[in-house]
Amino acid sequence: MKLSENTVTLLKNFASINPSIHIKEGNMLRTIAPQKTIMASSKINEVFPANAGIYDLPRFLSAFSLFDNPELIFDDNMITMKENKRTIRYVLTDAKMFLNPPENDIDMPPCEIEVDVEYSNLQSVMKAASVLSLPEIAFIGDGSYIYLKAVDSSDPTSDDFGVELEESNKVFRVVFRVENIKLLPNTYKVSLSSKGLANFSSDNTNYFIAIESAHSSFEEVYKNVDKTRT
Repeated sequence: MKLSENTVTLLKNFASINPSIHIKEGNMLRTIAPQKTIMASSKINEVFPANAGIYDLPRFLSAFSLFDNPELIFDDNMITMKENKRTIRYVLTDAKMFLNPPENDIDMPPCEIEVDVEYSNLQSVMKAASVLSLPEIAFIGDGSYIYLKAVDSSDPTSDDFGVELEESNKVFRVVFRVENIKLLPNTYKVSLSSKGLANFSSDNTNYFIAIESAHSSFEEVYKNVDKTRT
């Protein structure tokens, strides 16, 4: 089999979440962060002919990059990369040696908030978090609009940076650690649950990311119901 450019890009993204991966026979790729704060899955166009445990995915991808578009041949304990007269035999690892994601996607609990986020907005907030040395990003509803912001929940006097996303009468604050936001450049439908979990969904790819519950709140205050809000 051969890997498309999209699948190679996906594997590079998954390597940023977990340097190990257990490729399963079929057309689904899954990974989970060692801290279990991120799980991701994606349906791809290729069909893998067998299971394969890759302990060092960045190293595997570096080996792959030595070729233009090699054929991958799966055996019991290795993947052979072959193109013209060049060959690499890459030895596989028993998948029991590293953390593996569940067989199926997470069943999301009920989600109080849903919002669409263009990648350009997410990228600008992530860049601002880096420039301003802010450790978190947050979806914030103030009763009129939903914003995506770079913040520091531990310091209410700190700088912040925000992008207005859409109108909403909900009041909430949902916080994520910056290091847990490792997404491919796509537009995402973001579903936020008070049970401490978020789903970033785009095309055939899903990221399930833990919410920082200690700094988050789902007040669910509606302006036409709660007359006490000033």
